[in-house]
Amino acid sequence: MPSQHFAVNAAWFKLALVSYNLASAIKGLCLSPDERTARFKRYRLLLIHLGGG
Repeated sequence: MPSQHFAVNAAWFKLALVSYNLASAIKGLCLSPDERTARFKRYRLLLIHLGGG
């Protein structure tokens, strides 16, 4: 955990949870079925390729 304080840890956990849920929703709505099963590392590469080319 990032801190000894409960409120800081709770905020960090909520931020991590929201970002994971948002990435999963985008992955589920915007990608084709064969790309949905990709890990997040490949997902980042797909987004970089989409923006760069």
